[in-house]
Amino acid sequence: MCKIAFMPYINSFLPSKIGSYHLWSFDTEADKYVHDESVKVQIQKILNIHYERKISRKSAEDVIINNMMMITPDDYIQKGYTYSEDDVSNIISISHIIAFSGICEYRNSSGNSDGFKLMIYKTNSSSKGFSIYNQMFSNIDYVKLLKPYTATNHLYNYSPSSLVETIGNSLSSRGTNPDVVRILRALELFYYASSMDELSSNESRILNLTMCFEVLLDFKNKLDFARQLDKMLMGKTVVKETRTLKWRGKELVETLSITAWWGFDLYDLRNDIVHCNQIDWQNKKYGYIYHRVGIGGKFLKSLIADKLEEHNFFDNHISYSFTRDYEFDKLLVDMKETLKEENL
Repeated sequence: MCKIAFMPYINSFLPSKIGSYHLWSFDTEADKYVHDESVKVQIQKILNIHYERKISRKSAEDVIINNMMMITPDDYIQKGYTYSEDDVSNIISISHIIAFSGICEYRNSSGNSDGFKLMIYKTNSSSKGFSIYNQMFSNIDYVKLLKPYTATNHLYNYSPSSLVETIGNSLSSRGTNPDVVRILRALELFYYASSMDELSSNESRILNLTMCFEVLLDFKNKLDFARQLDKMLMGKTVVKETRTLKWRGKELVETLSITAWWGFDLYDLRNDIVHCNQIDWQNKKYGYIYHRVGIGGKFLKSLIADKLEEHNFFDNHISYSFTRDYEFDKLLVDMKETLKEENL
């Protein structure tokens, strides 16, 4: 039996390592990572059931995807081309790390996580059958998996960054450091918040996004969350706004950055969803749903970097200037101006 894990829609990347896990191409590096010829044959069969659709003026043609990103632990060969449940958890987390980095580091607006899909297969050389996670197939010859239409993005030509390397350094501490568990859970939730899959609702995207902040921070209510954002992002924000609130039966005048008010309004929306109130998705105060998710991802990036810095996960040679990348208020002001120009 062998297990393999790969990301089929990232087909151009720099060979790298995240934590103790190798990222490599089966097309060019199979001899380095797989020494058993029968295992190579099994892996090749599984890779060959993944297709993308090429559309020309004349027709649509299904083409096998090449040069996929394989993910294997350090001791993959020693374990007989399989790995433990802990390895599975770490590999899943690595796919979320890569997706988060791809969406939040290489775009000015939100992307989506559909092109960062992870596949985990189990197969046996004595059988034509195989399984994907817990789904069994009796004969690989009858299976063909098409790339989803939402997985179309140049970002899938992926290059690992210092953020990826730094979060990777924390993986070995997930069993002992609660903040590492929080970071990895936040990345998992963001992965689902940023999916464009048609079965995902805007409500579920917002709930997943707000839960990202809930697992990273300890706050009592939406105003406490806004105040924490204001304090943590001090120096990265430039525009203040004063609001008069009806708060617990009293009138309260509060001055915060517009970034903090973005968080306050996000939780207003979250509360409406939780309490099944009618949602006006045509209200474009902060743009479309993916504007909200994209901006939320940039905030999360800064919060996660601060947590990593707090626990000294940065190597000396890694620059963590990415923690200071954004003037968040300016980001929101620019976005609102763009929406105004587009009549949104």
